Amino acid sequence: MVTAAIYLRKYSRFIKKFKRSITQLMLIRTFYIALFTIICCSIYAQKYPINNFNVSNGLNSNSALCAFQNDDQKLWIGTAQGINIYDGIKFTDARELFDLPQKVVYSIKKFDSLIYIGTNGGLCTYDGDSLRVYPSTRDGLSDFVYTTFQDQNGTVWVATERGIKVFQNNQFIDTLTHTPLHLIAIYNIHQDKDGTMWFCSKMNGLFKYKNNHIEVCNLYEPHEAELNFVANVTSINDTTHWICARKGLYEVTPSGSRQIDSVGGVNIRGVGFFDLLKTSKNELILSGNNGFVYIIEQGKKTLQLNAKNGMSGGDVIKIFQDKEGSIWFISSQKGVSQLVQKKMTLFDQNELYFNGIDDIVKKSDSVYYLVSREHGIIEHHVSKISFDTLKIPESAYNPNILFYSAIFSAKRQCILAGTNNGLLAFKNSTLNPSFSFEKPYETFKIYDLAEDMKGVIWLATSHGIYYVYENGIQKLNDKQNINLDIINCVTVAKDGQIYFGTNLGLMVWNGEKLINHTQKTGLNTGQIRQIKTLKDSSCWIASDGGLFKIKKNKISRFTIPGYEQEIIHSFEFDLNNNLWVGLSNGLLRISDIGVHQKIRFFSKEGGFIGGGCNSNAMIITKNDQLFVGTDEGLLVVNTLDTFEPTSTYFPVLDISVLGVENIGQYIEQKKDGRIQVLSLPNSLRNFKISFKGIHLLAGKELQFMYQLEGENEKIKIVKNDFEINYSQVSYGNYSVKIKPLPHPNIIKPDEHTILITIRKPFYLQWWFILLCFLILLTWAYSYFLINKNVKLLNKQKSIILQQKKIVEVKNREILDSIIYAKRIQEAILPSGIKLNTHFNEYFILYQPRDIVSGDFYWVEEVGDHIVFAAADCTGHGVPGAMVNLMCSNLLRKAIVEERIIDPGKALDRVNTLLQTLLESENGFVSDGMDIGLCALNKKTNELQFSGAHHPLYLIRNGELKIIKSNKQPIGYFEDKTFFTTHTYQVLKGDQIILFSDGYKDQFGGLKGKKIGIRRFNRLLLNHHSKSMQDQKSALKRALDEWMENEEQVDDICILSIKV
Repeated sequence: MVTAAIYLRKYSRFIKKFKRSITQLMLIRTFYIALFTIICCSIYAQKYPINNFNVSNGLNSNSALCAFQNDDQKLWIGTAQGINIYDGIKFTDARELFDLPQKVVYSIKKFDSLIYIGTNGGLCTYDGDSLRVYPSTRDGLSDFVYTTFQDQNGTVWVATERGIKVFQNNQFIDTLTHTPLHLIAIYNIHQDKDGTMWFCSKMNGLFKYKNNHIEVCNLYEPHEAELNFVANVTSINDTTHWICARKGLYEVTPSGSRQIDSVGGVNIRGVGFFDLLKTSKNELILSGNNGFVYIIEQGKKTLQLNAKNGMSGGDVIKIFQDKEGSIWFISSQKGVSQLVQKKMTLFDQNELYFNGIDDIVKKSDSVYYLVSREHGIIEHHVSKISFDTLKIPESAYNPNILFYSAIFSAKRQCILAGTNNGLLAFKNSTLNPSFSFEKPYETFKIYDLAEDMKGVIWLATSHGIYYVYENGIQKLNDKQNINLDIINCVTVAKDGQIYFGTNLGLMVWNGEKLINHTQKTGLNTGQIRQIKTLKDSSCWIASDGGLFKIKKNKISRFTIPGYEQEIIHSFEFDLNNNLWVGLSNGLLRISDIGVHQKIRFFSKEGGFIGGGCNSNAMIITKNDQLFVGTDEGLLVVNTLDTFEPTSTYFPVLDISVLGVENIGQYIEQKKDGRIQVLSLPNSLRNFKISFKGIHLLAGKELQFMYQLEGENEKIKIVKNDFEINYSQVSYGNYSVKIKPLPHPNIIKPDEHTILITIRKPFYLQWWFILLCFLILLTWAYSYFLINKNVKLLNKQKSIILQQKKIVEVKNREILDSIIYAKRIQEAILPSGIKLNTHFNEYFILYQPRDIVSGDFYWVEEVGDHIVFAAADCTGHGVPGAMVNLMCSNLLRKAIVEERIIDPGKALDRVNTLLQTLLESENGFVSDGMDIGLCALNKKTNELQFSGAHHPLYLIRNGELKIIKSNKQPIGYFEDKTFFTTHTYQVLKGDQIILFSDGYKDQFGGLKGKKIGIRRFNRLLLNHHSKSMQDQKSALKRALDEWMENEEQVDDICILSIKV
């Protein structure tokens, strides 16, 4: 018996240990399942169309605390730095309306006609004109006001740090002084249909109040009761409430309370909650203290959103739904996020590990292949939401391979990919060399491919049309294919014909020959980007020229009003025969095709989050999901959604009249405050109408058309937030009609009409006509008296006209002389034939300020040397031309006649000759010239240079070398020294530049400054690699742009030679 008892005790202990082990294993299993679920959720966290706003978008603080939408549809955001107001286009600071004494704003509500603002300094009210501040304590000290609430009787309750109060007759009343709620910090207030009020406290839990009786709601166990922060109460139905608290989510019913551990299949145990919103679509949205937002829909798995789904991040403390149906998430750390809709989701680099999907291939209803140009092919299982990259063995891996497109070959049961490395085949998710073919040329690229009924693979390539049968890649033998270059896409029609999209249009292979369908029909399709055949045997084409349809060999354009100029990248029909069209900046949905088609455009503001649609990358799934390849990744569109507009917009209309500050006396308004009639006197015919459509979802995209009827004005289309200016409008009755263009997020696009009356001018009034008659009589009497003086004036006038003719004749003679002088000057300059003889490449930018110039360029051949120069003589116009002629002759005398080749010595000689020539009885004349002089040895390429105030520029291998000149002119100079000769060995390709100072000293630009030597140097270096004539054109164009309306200040001469 003792032995049996011992064994029994051992067995009992064994059973307990076994049960404990089983429990531990179950806990470990549960932990890993939860961990796996979290990892999967983090891996496949697709993005939703969410707009994030923070200080970089105009918010005054990233600490957002509340949201409110006013009657004008503008959104007010309360932050730690005040209030921002968003009109759908931009944020503005509320200080333009009023200045809050305290900056932290916890709550904004509107009851009746007053806006109640709860701050860290008490309660403020705003009536649209003025702001009033009410401290919430009797002693006048500031108190935190967390929220306000108006009950069913119209009483306004105020939740403060020091308890719950009633705001009545502009003062606070402590109605619950002798209750447990006295001096308890209240965070939120809720009321049921039966009048029961719920007070959420910051530290003391939840309270119910009805018929002057207060009941404490125990949510936690007694040992968990510390810091019982309750944030929100929401009625789920008549008997059930959900409570958001620091400890978690709780459900309260008449039978008691319980903690909710999961919602819609998602575990929320251990998560605290800040807010709960019941949307207009009966969705429940929860915000947790773990950075997640939970969206609960009946019969669906709970959707979890966080920063990986596109939100800004941080804890969401408030959730708000605007009148457009958008959901706003208010974060105390990261600003605000706007969930536009859940109809479109994006898988980007967080799920695919790269951006950009260039092609989508269907294998089955549950398996699709996504093609990325630089990263290969990914296998996508729709049901699992998994993405797996097709493998390439290391031995065959080439980092330079680019994938352009792919198909699933029914005959070969594998994926065939068109690349820049030939045709690659993948079977069982791995590269299969047996079905792969190398490229026939080094530059050969396969842009698209298609399989016909016989199993032939047709290739659209960079070298024309090719096909694959059994012997590898072969070119189609057709004379039309000889001159074909790039083929963008290919598809097989139901009748067996092969359609090829090219940069020049559509080509069709009928089994015997190629036919240029575009040339045959005369339609200009431009570059074709996608071709698709439908069940009705029609063929549709997306191209740069629009969307086209081919049926029974007849091609016609499918017109999309308002989008005729758009490039069509891709298209697809969903299961309800709606046409989806991919554009560079969004997505179109066209419904009711052939009847009264409805067009909906989805851009970034309307929920499109893909950047831009890629060509030939759109496909519909069996469950009517649209897969779109975009710049950002894979966009998935739920086409079963109606995508109907949800709200109208609020018009903000203002009128101002030039010269009038207060125009209220001229305006009549409707009851809602809109301007209806404007009546102006004729003296005030210049007026301006400003207009803005307030819409939080479509504000940046709204467009309006307007017309002034009665003035024969055409209808004009403008973007939102615009001004219409009218000046010198004739008298009469007019009407300005303003109407928004259709938009996918707007219903009832109302037309706004303003009647404008411009009264008759005074000169059409009877009293003015009588006054004019009296003036006419007076004038007739005066005419007789004045007539005598008129004859005398006419005589004097004839004398003046004769003198004027004499002056004109003299002026014409002088001008003819100057023009003739110009011909002489141009004849002295080196001719083009002479320059072409000496230089292979050169340019001359020669632009006198007046008819004749003080600048000149000079070229002569002396022995083995070519001597050339660019000079700037004193003055311009006729005086400058005279000095020009004199200095040019002196150069010829010193260099050609006296054969002084050395530039420095030549300049010394010219200087001496010039001073001798200009010497007078009163001393030396200060006229002279600045010059850069070069001598180039044709045999040795040795370059000698000397200059008077003008340097030499030498550009070699993209670098600018500046050879300085002597700081003295040719002519009289007190501290005269001999000119220095610099010698350089130039190389082939070197560029030599001589110039006067007219170019760099030209005034212009935005500030009216000189071009300057630095900008001139940059221009030379920026264009030195171009041809000489292109350099000249670039310098001339830059000069013209700089001068704009400025006059030329000096003669310009630039001589540039390339060795």
